[in-house]
Amino acid sequence: MDQIQFKDTELNRDKSMIALSLFGVGSILAASSELFQIVKWAGVAYMAYLGITQILEARRQNEITVSQPRVPNDAASFKAGFFTAVLNPKAIIFYIAFLSQFLDPDGNIYAQFAIVAVSSTVIVALVLGGYALLAGQARRMFRSPKAQRRFGYTGGGCLLGGSAFMAATR
Repeated sequence: MDQIQFKDTELNRDKSMIALSLFGVGSILAASSELFQIVKWAGVAYMAYLGITQILEARRQNEITVSQPRVPNDAASFKAGFFTAVLNPKAIIFYIAFLSQFLDPDGNIYAQFAIVAVSSTVIVALVLGGYALLAGQARRMFRSPKAQRRFGYTGGGCLLGGSAFMAATR
């Protein structure tokens, strides 16, 4: 739900920027150095405000525990992944095009297909299983209050650095 609201907000912001550009705000700012400076410093102040706010929220993270989102069970995840993979036409076309290169038309096609399918499945399962294990570890690490604080400090620091850079340039 938050992503949908974010996209809607971003879309409204883009529409506003397009409308302002159509009304000539860009040319007004280019023609008036005083107005450009006012808009620039307002942007610097707003960006610094966002950075400070994010850092202060990261400090308050000590008292607040991060709520864990509901995670579907393993059976539901496996079922969703299975049907996504089986019904994916790109994957089917890829396997037809890729695996057929390893089959000898003069040999026993069924035995060759079984060997190629099993070995391909094992390799893909090992690689994707490794990714799943890494993602599980990363999820635990990123959900910790310490990591959340670090993200807050880093993001706030980047916003403050960006505002300082904007302030230092024309």
